[in-house]
Amino acid sequence: MIEVRKPGLFTTIQDLGRTGYRKYGIPWSGVMDKYSALMANSLVKNKPDASIIEITHSGPELWFEDRASIALVGAEAEAKLNGHSISMNACHNVSSESLLSIGALSEGCRLYLAVNGGIEARSHFGSSSTYISAKLGGIHGDKLKKGDLLKIDSNFWTDKYCTLPEHLIKHFNSRSIRFTTGPEWDKLKVKQKEAFEKMKFKVSPESNRMGIRLQGELTNKINSQIISSTVFPGTVQLPPGGFPIISMNDGQTTGGYWRIASVISIDLDYLAQQSPGNTVTFKKVEMDEAIELMRYQEKLLLEQLR
Repeated sequence: MIEVRKPGLFTTIQDLGRTGYRKYGIPWSGVMDKYSALMANSLVKNKPDASIIEITHSGPELWFEDRASIALVGAEAEAKLNGHSISMNACHNVSSESLLSIGALSEGCRLYLAVNGGIEARSHFGSSSTYISAKLGGIHGDKLKKGDLLKIDSNFWTDKYCTLPEHLIKHFNSRSIRFTTGPEWDKLKVKQKEAFEKMKFKVSPESNRMGIRLQGELTNKINSQIISSTVFPGTVQLPPGGFPIISMNDGQTTGGYWRIASVISIDLDYLAQQSPGNTVTFKKVEMDEAIELMRYQEKLLLEQLR
């Protein structure tokens, strides 16, 4: 068992998400930064879809009753095991009766803690991902709380210190978010399209797992309402107020505003690591380039997961 001594700001159990149910209004949920979660699970020899702990902004304090192997991948954080600092992007052995403390996150806002064997959690619609709005998955359909007990399978212990190769470690420093045009892109005027690529937007404090709200008025108030249509993680909607919203993992499955753009899949991980106040810019790419970038990342993942 792992006992939650302190839960951190927003700590949940996630996996790769639930698929095939969006037609019923049930979102994918799952890890926000898929790449980091996969890399963390790979370090402790877990299956790619093993349940993992997603930490947001500030970390928890966890008491390990039994020995285990763990890995931390994603944002930077000061992590201590029994008072001694441990590194990110590496596998560490935890002795029985040990305390893991994770402080505030930096250079990103989400960190993934993989534990050998994964975390046992409730499965709904084929996934243990926590979706708070419907109380699905996780330990009790909610973020972790003080006193929660997490059951693990402590069957893996390594004498070999393993780390991620440098070329597989992602950094979340400032760069443009790449997108392909959406169904209502051409409803924008030429100057509005140019402004979307040139403008520096700020991530709003109202951003969460449902969506990333951006501060920076793209246009004056407009009638951007449409018949409710499909949206998915990465869809950039433009409400009448002119401030874009990007749908994320726990977001609704349909929306009634112009869908002006779609963030490419590999940049969703980068977007998920942006804290409130961070500046983001956009860069348009063609679908062929987006597919090529996705294939390259898949190659890197397969290299590590073998």
